[in-house]
Amino acid sequence: MKEIRVGIIGGGMISHRHMVIYSNIQRRAAELGFTAKVVACAEIDDATRKAWVEKYGMAEKDMYKNYRDMLKRDDLDTIDVCVHNNLHTPISIEVMKAGFDCYCEKPEAVSYRDAQMMIDCAKKLGRKYHVQMSSIMTPQARVGRDMIARGELGNPYFVNLEQCTMRRRPGYDAGLRAFTTDFYSKRISGHGPSIDLGIYVIGQILFMLGCPKLQSVSGFAKQAMELKPKLITNPDGFGVEDICDGFAKFETGLGFHFLSTSANNAKEDIVVALDILPLLVFAKAEIGSDTRNGEVLLTAVETGEAVVLPRHQPSLIVPDGLVGELVVGVEQVGFGGAVVGVFRGDMLERCQRHHLPGSAPDT
Repeated sequence: MKEIRVGIIGGGMISHRHMVIYSNIQRRAAELGFTAKVVACAEIDDATRKAWVEKYGMAEKDMYKNYRDMLKRDDLDTIDVCVHNNLHTPISIEVMKAGFDCYCEKPEAVSYRDAQMMIDCAKKLGRKYHVQMSSIMTPQARVGRDMIARGELGNPYFVNLEQCTMRRRPGYDAGLRAFTTDFYSKRISGHGPSIDLGIYVIGQILFMLGCPKLQSVSGFAKQAMELKPKLITNPDGFGVEDICDGFAKFETGLGFHFLSTSANNAKEDIVVALDILPLLVFAKAEIGSDTRNGEVLLTAVETGEAVVLPRHQPSLIVPDGLVGELVVGVEQVGFGGAVVGVFRGDMLERCQRHHLPGSAPDT
């Protein structure tokens, strides 16, 4: 059986998620017809590198402080780049120039030009190059894509996508200080959650819509909320936005609005709101302190009313007349949210109302 030998650059938080995936690949090797094994890791921070050795039992000789030393090896098949956003472009290009295929954590880059350089490099050198985009691999995304392609949801002409969170700035806000402060350094991260998490939902929707060609884009991004100086410990300061709003138009005539906020003064949760007109109706997924036992709270856009949905329930009645068969399976939303359901708009004639526990029904 073919074994893919992997070297990881960056031993921080996201590398541990990648290690889980490699473990899953090994467990399913017979089914997949190949396996993958991480045999080396490069991490510049001494404490993080030591913790990586202790966690995964990696031999000291296979741990590197300088990733360039690891790239001198001739027994690696591919390199997994798990560093911060603004480092993706230079390191990925260096990996491919060293003769390796490259798997890069999202987002691909912090600018269009940087991303294009990475793609051009892969084409010129004949290297395999892939960006981690798990949201397009879900059954939900693929079923939604196929339904749209078959015309079962009409001809989508407008998307409204909102990803709004309360004080969830990694490295700064309480509850997210396990993240390094590099997350709010413009020099290292480039941007905030608008791209770090936004890429999941934007990429998923564009994938479902067949990746139409962009015609124009406009918008703004800024750091608007007041900061507490004593919480800013990175010498680069706090340089990333906490709000991003934009509108894109595609050659198909599709309009796409995207709003991302990371410092709302609102209920403590993560909210992802989505409308695709005319017939795709998906409202909001909220994950926060009110979410219990893997339940997902769905809210109808038109009514703003929530309904509790057990995560494995195969079908769902949306409140206030917005009733439709859940044609795509529901799964728990992870950090940052995800599209968890697609509803057929032509099934809205049936009516039934649901209420959150403790809420009083209308009289």
